[in-house]
Amino acid sequence: MPRPTKIIIDLKAMRKNLEIARGSANAKVIAVVKANAYGHGLDRVLPVVEQADALALLEIDRAIELRQAGFVKPIILLEGFFDPNEISIFSRKNLTAVIHHKDQVDMLVSANLEKPIGIFLKMNSGMNRLGFSIEDFDKMYQTLLISKNVNSIVAMTHFADADGEKGIEWQLKRFKAAKTAALRNVETSMGNSATILKYPEAVGDWSRPGIMLYGAAPFPAAGQSLFPVMSLISEIISTQIVDKGQTIGYGCDYICEKKMLVGIVACGYGDGYPRNVISGTPVMIGKFKAPIVGRISMDLLAVDLSNLPRLDQKTVVTMWGDGLPVESIAKAAKTISYDLLCRVSNRVPARVLSL
Repeated sequence: MPRPTKIIIDLKAMRKNLEIARGSANAKVIAVVKANAYGHGLDRVLPVVEQADALALLEIDRAIELRQAGFVKPIILLEGFFDPNEISIFSRKNLTAVIHHKDQVDMLVSANLEKPIGIFLKMNSGMNRLGFSIEDFDKMYQTLLISKNVNSIVAMTHFADADGEKGIEWQLKRFKAAKTAALRNVETSMGNSATILKYPEAVGDWSRPGIMLYGAAPFPAAGQSLFPVMSLISEIISTQIVDKGQTIGYGCDYICEKKMLVGIVACGYGDGYPRNVISGTPVMIGKFKAPIVGRISMDLLAVDLSNLPRLDQKTVVTMWGDGLPVESIAKAAKTISYDLLCRVSNRVPARVLSL
């Protein structure tokens, strides 16, 4: 009998989220599948994301695998290429590169390619990670526009606080100001998940949904319309009756204030559940919430069953997913949903609910 800990990947839920992304903005959709589809497994979710107009990721090896598997739509490498030898692969495999640094421009212009490639030219409009300054953006565009190695250019930027109070207008003004007469009719890509849901008019010609595809909200109000794709589940594998005054778990820092029935769940930080959640963080046992008590250990966590009706020991315990948003667990762990979804351990098997 295998250990009961697993993740459930709901492809129907993911397809609904893709439909929301497509319906929210009048734009072509680039499904962002970096970090192995945000921890969900790119191979598992491919039946859904292949319905998008393009895919975006970081690893050239994964892009090549997609081409070998027969995927023919655009594949955008979000950090572009890293050395001149890679550019020929972009050309042969029809991959699109995000260009964000002058060294990349120089490598591309001087390359000897079988055929030209498409590029997304990235402006740093205020995020201050990747991209050209406003002053250099037009110069790079003019250089690439006349290069024999470039067959299409999309102007791109990334909003730093689309999900927050500062919003996007300050960056949008900078981006628009840099679009000279020559750039005015160039296609654009500006919208991540938060932009799609909050400022759909500002996504540009190509939207870039990421976290929303997986059913996690980029800001609290958005969660009401999305469908969770991943559920981390397990079972209770032991119960203990613990008397008042006794302690539970490592460090002996959880002291029972009353006699308690405690369930031991086969899930811990070795599976990707955050170690730093505090006592009181909920799990779902069937349709009931129960609080975690004591520290999370590598393979186990403890929950207080005292106020629950008698349940079958095989009742599903949900750490996050359907009925218990991953965002709420991320908040308890002082992190973000992206982090939890991406940290699920390789030792946790997956069961895919097909379309």
